[in-house]
Amino acid sequence: MRRAVVWFPHNPVPPITGAHKRCLSLLESLRDLGWSSVLLSSDLAHNAWTNESIDELSSSLVREVRVYQTPAVEWQVRGIAVKAANLRTKVGMPSLDSWAVIPPGQRVWSRRQVESLSPDLLLSSYAQYDPLVPHFDFPSVQRMIDNIDLVSVSQAMWTLLAPELTKRRPLVTADVSDAVLSPSFLQAAQGRVSARELRLYDRYTDVLAISSEEGKQISAGTSRTRVHYVPMTASVSAKTNTFDQPPVFVGAPNPFNLQGLLWFARHVLPEVRRRHPSFELEAVGATFVRWDADPGIDLQGPVDDLDEVYAHAAFAVCPLLAGTGEQVKIIDAMSHGLAVVATRQTASSSPIIHGVNGYVADTPAEFADRVSELWGDRSLCRTLGDAARDTIATDYSPSRTTAELDAILGA
Repeated sequence: MRRAVVWFPHNPVPPITGAHKRCLSLLESLRDLGWSSVLLSSDLAHNAWTNESIDELSSSLVREVRVYQTPAVEWQVRGIAVKAANLRTKVGMPSLDSWAVIPPGQRVWSRRQVESLSPDLLLSSYAQYDPLVPHFDFPSVQRMIDNIDLVSVSQAMWTLLAPELTKRRPLVTADVSDAVLSPSFLQAAQGRVSARELRLYDRYTDVLAISSEEGKQISAGTSRTRVHYVPMTASVSAKTNTFDQPPVFVGAPNPFNLQGLLWFARHVLPEVRRRHPSFELEAVGATFVRWDADPGIDLQGPVDDLDEVYAHAAFAVCPLLAGTGEQVKIIDAMSHGLAVVATRQTASSSPIIHGVNGYVADTPAEFADRVSELWGDRSLCRTLGDAARDTIATDYSPSRTTAELDAILGA
């Protein structure tokens, strides 16, 4: 049996973010292709590892989960490194191999794990975790990185946006300038893939690009690695939708999601509420900072069962103005039989076909028109939602990831 070592920095069980779902998708494909995988992670995970999550993974997707335990002295070293990394990011120097992300002991530990396992495949994720991969010790082994984000681009955008959303707590929509809620605010930062990040990708035999556009950027800036567009896929939900609850927005606590919600509240919500005074949007997930949401937006916070939310929602919205990678929330909603109304910026690499399984809006007025149309017509919600589910089942099913990974591993 072929053996794989897979690095993922967080506990993906239960899958809370798109990155978690992507990790599980790749592990599932490796399992289905007959690979035996060992997952390496650490106790620096944002969502702490538990015995239950380790047992669940070990019983279904991987042979073993090994978690690095950071000693007390490295916690102190990491604290200093975090401050240094933050300063570097503020002056436009992305932090890609900092001890803030990977302390020195974890690097040694990681190499020893790989040596003990003698794998046929090394699969990592995120460029800043590259120091964990012992490239030079295993030059003949296929080494693959999953490009979930362009890290240097994400850091540059985060550095611009986060200070604008943390000037006052709680945040009030009226306090945010129109410039911050403009699609052009982060436009300049979106093309800044650092040369350092591109050099890291060139260490791998293969790069899995979750976004076709970012795959093109990596291809243009590298010379040795092979870049493959492998989009996010999802299993369609077996639950029957009722469409009897308000539309939903699902987001992780990052500034890009909050910027999108603020844009919706400023530029879309007033017009929708003028036409439909009872309109309400359920925003699921923690927000980047505490926000006093406008009337018409119900902050649900994190929920235990997102499937249940999707099963009752009328449709979904994705009003983001910028971001990296692929908006997994779009594919996730569509796989649950929901039409999605999205901005042009986030829908370009998504499965949305305008007017067939969702809507793409170029302006706030268009976004308001589409939201108002779906709010007033639950039959239309069902028609577009059924088409959305069919799109995912036909073109974005997990079997696509498995087939594409099989071809890459056999190349």
